[in-house]
Amino acid sequence: MKRSTKTMTFLACCLCALEITAAPAQTNSAPSATTADLYQMDLNLDPAFGRMEGRMLLRYGNNSKNPLPAVRLRLDPNLDTKQSLEILAVQDSAGRPLRWKHQPLKFAKWSSEKGALEVVLPEPVLPAGQATFAIRFRGEGSYVSSNMIVLQDDPYHSLDGWYPKAMTPRGDGWSIDDDRPSDYEVTVKLPAGIAVASTGRRVSEVKRDGQVELRLKAERVWGFTIYGSSRWQRHERRAGGVDLGICVPAEAESWVERLLDATADSIAFYEKEYAPFPARHLDIIGQGSFSERAHGSSAACNLITIFLGGQFEKQYRFLVAHEVAHQYFGTQVGFHRADIHWIPVGLGMTMDEHYAQARGLDATFGRKIMREFYFMAERMGFDTTLSQPVEPAMQAPPPWSFGWNMSLAHGKAYAVCAMLRDLLGAEKFQAVLRELITQRAGGLIRQADLIAACETALGERLDWFVADWIDGRATFDNAITSVAKVGGDWDVTVAQVGTGRFPAQVEVTTVSGEKLRQRVDRAKPSDTLHFKTPGPLRSVRLDPEHIYPDLNETNNVWRAGQ
Repeated sequence: MKRSTKTMTFLACCLCALEITAAPAQTNSAPSATTADLYQMDLNLDPAFGRMEGRMLLRYGNNSKNPLPAVRLRLDPNLDTKQSLEILAVQDSAGRPLRWKHQPLKFAKWSSEKGALEVVLPEPVLPAGQATFAIRFRGEGSYVSSNMIVLQDDPYHSLDGWYPKAMTPRGDGWSIDDDRPSDYEVTVKLPAGIAVASTGRRVSEVKRDGQVELRLKAERVWGFTIYGSSRWQRHERRAGGVDLGICVPAEAESWVERLLDATADSIAFYEKEYAPFPARHLDIIGQGSFSERAHGSSAACNLITIFLGGQFEKQYRFLVAHEVAHQYFGTQVGFHRADIHWIPVGLGMTMDEHYAQARGLDATFGRKIMREFYFMAERMGFDTTLSQPVEPAMQAPPPWSFGWNMSLAHGKAYAVCAMLRDLLGAEKFQAVLRELITQRAGGLIRQADLIAACETALGERLDWFVADWIDGRATFDNAITSVAKVGGDWDVTVAQVGTGRFPAQVEVTTVSGEKLRQRVDRAKPSDTLHFKTPGPLRSVRLDPEHIYPDLNETNNVWRAGQ
């Protein structure tokens, strides 16, 4: 519906007053990159008129090495011509106005002369120090309507924060909050009858005069999201140490218990096999219609979306496990915004595949989809280098304006992580994930972190792997070129036709059902493997686990008598 442009009277908030402070610099240590900012917000939402007004008290930590005379914040809605985020006032805790001005912001294909806000501090905040100030703001656009509230701020590259979002100084510029895990205390006032799912766990809920006031809280996350709809009903359950909430429309009410069961089971599995769940609560929304295609989304911290759709009965357990796994990398383990987010996504997908295998689900379901995303990129000549900066990938012409996310951050990401798992073996790779989840919590993960951990577990360097599959555009295409009987044994020759090299597994199966495996020598364009077998062969198969991103699988299988 069309948004009203009338000014809405701002309601006084009840946030506590904090002074602007500048703590002394630490002379013998660098500022911590994991210092959490604190956002305290009071929001007034009027869905009937599409209005949002709020007051935000921000405690900002200086994570740079230099004193900061000013702080910059992103105003993401201003990058979209259909939305806006207006700054009404910037003040210190005593209500005194602070000087501020708009600054231009450009990221990938988005830009605006009002894309950022610069707040001039009364005195510079020193390294490791903190500054606190208040901002009154008003939002206009499609994120608040009579049908749906979508105040989304995800930890990825979307630049869809709905509130002023702190940035970090980097050299002569400012990064888009790539190292700013934050705490949130958010009070939301809105009409009663709207079910809400959020990044924040519920601290209190008060209903009065047709209104509801929710107090929400989240610790050390990379963004805060609020979804709401009058079409939903909210249901809750405790799963171990995690509070679960689910919001679904009436047509999905019969799915509530099954979705909660699946969520609780996947959390229990990941906690046993990997690490404690990274939050005290998780909200789920069932969005869409059963007439659509079922899929999922974890583009929010402490919150997952399961899109209702066709074949939901077959897919819902995997979809839930897939999205819950993503919460381990994204909610508290962040990544540099200049990078394609293939590491958190790829590692999450190896976790959900582990779950599917352990629970007897179709573990190939997600794998087939991810492989096809990657194959599509290769067929269309897209740059599949994972270490390329994300901005060029995001600015590529259609269909890659969206496809980079699926083809690289999902498709090739899965292929690379699955190949690493194949090299290390499942147990060592699982131990690597446990280590990374624990060590990088509250911080960032980069390519070097993952590769170093894998090299330690494997006991050898992986420079060749990085050169081909992460920093390069190598392709995988192996072929069985001959199978020959040699005395009582068998020789299998495999050619590496693609531009990349990898010690792929080859499996022979005897007529008695015995299976033997060897790896090709990655250094040889063509390698002959000698198998000592107890009898004749029934078949030979390249890639027995069906995980390598082989561009031509028609030459991967040999069968006796063919």
